[in-house]
Amino acid sequence: MNPSTESEAQTLPVFVLVVAHDDKAERAFTTFCNSEDFTVTSARAQRDALQLLRQHKPDVLILDSELANDEALALLSAVRRDPGFLGLVLFASSKRGSTAKLIPDEILRVIRRAMRMRRRARGAVPNGLGP
Repeated sequence: MNPSTESEAQTLPVFVLVVAHDDKAERAFTTFCNSEDFTVTSARAQRDALQLLRQHKPDVLILDSELANDEALALLSAVRRDPGFLGLVLFASSKRGSTAKLIPDEILRVIRRAMRMRRRARGAVPNGLGP
């Protein structure tokens, strides 16, 4: 990636909605997002998460893999039915030793690439920038 592309991706505002199963998981994901200067809000109740999804149309939805299956499926179903949601959905684990756990560098790489693609699709990033 060329330096101008990387700086462009880093300066684009990113709004993240975190849906976690408990306080500890919520803090872990929120702290990570804040450390990257992402705007972040969080929810633990499915109803709150759905309301935030409708209100804010986040760029990234991080679902804790420890959520109850019915909650995660309901959220995914709502996202899928919402034509206004153009964000990226990531499943990540806050549990230590989890084989599903994504390391922060991988999460950042995925988020930044998705944001470049989204901005390019909206015409905000000139053609030719990025992979």
